[in-house]
Amino acid sequence: MKFLQRAFIMLICAISIGCNGPEDVGPTDRSSFIKFFGNSLSNVGKTMVKADNGFILLGTSTSPDSTEQIDLIKTDQFGNLIWERTFPSAEASFIASLADGYLIIGDSIKQIDDSETISMVYVIKTNLEGDMIAHTTIGDPSDNELDFHGRSISINENGEIVIIGEKENLEDLDETIVIGLDPNLNTLWQQVYSQNNRSLEVGKSLFFQNSTRLIWVTTSLAFTNDDNTLSDSYISLPVVGVNTEQINNNDYGRNEPTLFAAKDVHVDESGIAVVGSSNENGSNDVFFIKASTSGFFNENTALTISTTLKGIALSGADEALTITKTSDGGYVILGSINTTPEIGNGEKDIYLLKINNAGTPLWDNVLGGSGSEIGSSIMQTNDGGFIIYGTQILQGASMQFLIKTNSRGKLIEE
Repeated sequence: MKFLQRAFIMLICAISIGCNGPEDVGPTDRSSFIKFFGNSLSNVGKTMVKADNGFILLGTSTSPDSTEQIDLIKTDQFGNLIWERTFPSAEASFIASLADGYLIIGDSIKQIDDSETISMVYVIKTNLEGDMIAHTTIGDPSDNELDFHGRSISINENGEIVIIGEKENLEDLDETIVIGLDPNLNTLWQQVYSQNNRSLEVGKSLFFQNSTRLIWVTTSLAFTNDDNTLSDSYISLPVVGVNTEQINNNDYGRNEPTLFAAKDVHVDESGIAVVGSSNENGSNDVFFIKASTSGFFNENTALTISTTLKGIALSGADEALTITKTSDGGYVILGSINTTPEIGNGEKDIYLLKINNAGTPLWDNVLGGSGSEIGSSIMQTNDGGFIIYGTQILQGASMQFLIKTNSRGKLIEE
């Protein structure tokens, strides 16, 4: 574990005075910290939620024999481990908080033979200590060819549970599946949304709006018939009533040569914010766009980031991964950029971009060491700083990390 920490520690030492060792990255003398988790060959951080005086981290780890398991970790407010739980033969995607526990969604993975597996949507309900108290799988166990994937979960103020994911059809294209569950995880209803000759890739989050509407974001993808390469993609923003047909499904980028990909969505009283990537400048860049509360995109808010606020060009292999609302009414975008000689510290680095409610950039920052650092989840803390959860990859091994920054996304106090 200390071997994997070294890349980040060297970065801190390079820009601070008097850094003597790993203990300096702890919370004792500054509000920032870096913590690492994992003990197998491959550990991937997926998402997190707040807990009493700390955080709940959800990830996936893979053993040397390629067996996957879900990792559930509780830390205190300084990222110190309190407990950890594992759920075998499964891959994690998202977690939601309950008053008395947590709901986890991902994939249940069944080995068919030496080279093939089948996956189904997997929902786990735990108590506040992370112990499983109920679970269910959703899919087609009689068909070893069609995979189902769980992507996100949401609970409204009335306790209604809705999960969203993807299912393969007979043309090997992904359809969106939305399912309502009761508190005991029994299926109440199910809807499938599809497009002719297109695959639908579901974004990270699912939101209830006024407890009656569901909002998520998808990327609509088309592929060539001859070599199955991506030929076209645009962003769709479905707004649907619970267990009803679509109310609205506005899109952005349809019939344009630019390829757009949506990674996440945030819904609040000011509207709907979508982040992802755009290749309108020739290769992938960080992308943001705002929509009204009813789900209609405002093209004037579209923002493509190909240079930092310092005017230095990014590598062009970049994307926004998730977004969170900040206490001042704006947003922070968590992205991933490829390092350049002027920006970053090696391979992939974490990119933070602060924007106001209209999407105007305010500040940005890059975090990373000599390996690859890929953030997956971010939230603002009570002191105005940010907690970032994700994955560090160094020399073929990967660990989950938890980073606490100051209010401008920096590890070192200024």
